[in-house]
Amino acid sequence: MPKIKLVILLTGAFFCFFSSMSYAGEEGVPVWLDTIAPVVKVLPAEKWHSSVFHISLSSNEKAALWLSLDSPGQMKPYTRPVAVTEDGRYRVWFYGEDDFGNKSALDSAFFVLDTRPPSLNVSPSSGNYPGPVTIRAVSNEECRFYHVKTLKENPRTIFPDSLTVNSRFEGFVIAVDSSGNRTISEFLTFSIDTTTLQIRVDPEGGVFNRNTTLFFEFPAGASVFYTFDPLAPPKWFRKYENPVSLPNGLSILRYYGKSNHGTETEIFKRQFVIDTIPPRLHIRQVPGNTSDTLIMTSKEKARIRFTQNGHDPTHKSMEYTKPLVIAHRGKAVIKAKAWDDAGNESDIEQWIYTYDLLAPSIKISNAGGIFNKPQKVFFTSNEDVKILYTSDNTPVNASSILYTQEGVNISKEGITVLRYMGIDDVGNMSLEQSATFQIDSRPPVVKVQIQGNINDGNFNVSLTANEPSRFFYRTDGSDPD
Repeated sequence: MPKIKLVILLTGAFFCFFSSMSYAGEEGVPVWLDTIAPVVKVLPAEKWHSSVFHISLSSNEKAALWLSLDSPGQMKPYTRPVAVTEDGRYRVWFYGEDDFGNKSALDSAFFVLDTRPPSLNVSPSSGNYPGPVTIRAVSNEECRFYHVKTLKENPRTIFPDSLTVNSRFEGFVIAVDSSGNRTISEFLTFSIDTTTLQIRVDPEGGVFNRNTTLFFEFPAGASVFYTFDPLAPPKWFRKYENPVSLPNGLSILRYYGKSNHGTETEIFKRQFVIDTIPPRLHIRQVPGNTSDTLIMTSKEKARIRFTQNGHDPTHKSMEYTKPLVIAHRGKAVIKAKAWDDAGNESDIEQWIYTYDLLAPSIKISNAGGIFNKPQKVFFTSNEDVKILYTSDNTPVNASSILYTQEGVNISKEGITVLRYMGIDDVGNMSLEQSATFQIDSRPPVVKVQIQGNINDGNFNVSLTANEPSRFFYRTDGSDPD
């Protein structure tokens, strides 16, 4: 019995002591029963949204909830869900505190509201192509791309950023952004036609000095489109139907072909120049002390050829590549002509200048006389000259006989009058001179006439000849010396 009372007394004393130490405040809430912070949950769980949504907070126990859409330093009590109505990116800060003062750690969640569909650009444009073509899909934001042949098709095939088509491709490309917004392309058709379309243009380009007509040759069923406008887009090219007259001046022809399947070739270029205006040549003289310099120019690109012998220039004449230096000697005659790339020819430009005004001096090796055998006559001069002569006593002219170093033979019986003159390189002429030659290679015929009687020893002897002669005789019967 005493043992039982002792246990009861001890138990009661312990209970009374413990009770007095475990309650605080007027309400008597046992603080030692809750030391765990509340767990705060934010909704919705999805990050990306394509329409208006609400952000709400909840706790696993009764607690005061705090929230901020600005920064952790501007927390406000959470009372009801917060509506997000404008596109943008949002970060929500939040925490909870229960009745015992337990606070959860400051946490945050990220949300995106994007109600606008993404842009979608598929290039190149649908059409027929002569070779493999790469299709590219581009958007203004991060997207996933899909390919479907019909809009009812499901599941959709993932479309990569670029796809190479080797034969045929058709259908729609769909761009879907992170919020689920989507944009659908127009119906696309790509057809690859590897058949080569041969187009021939005649002429194929070049420079011409006459009006020229352009022709295209291409397979039946195909078409050719062309333009001379360097800025025109292909859709403005003109369809070739009849031969085309090339315009004057420089022309850049651009053209392409389209097969009967609709496949277009690349754009080709040809250059033409129609130039019917001949170049104009100018010769400018720059005087010097011992020589002059000639500079030949043309206003347009041209090849200049010239001669220094008085002949007209041809395509085989010397080409002008640098200024000509003309020494102060004799007479200079320069003839020049220009040819442009089109083949137009300038007029012949001539430059003549005489530096030597003195007539040449001509000397003859034999001044003439009476001779009993043929004579050979030579001429000499104080400079290089052309010597002309006549042997019939007619005046010397341009068609007279040209003297050579072999000399002039005087062999005709009788009197020969040799008339001669010299002309130097610049055209200076000496005075005409002459020399008279008498060739008498036959002895005279002498006649003897006797007057009186030979027998008496008293007579006169007369000697006569058939030409003027001097007589030599002896009376002693010997031959005269």
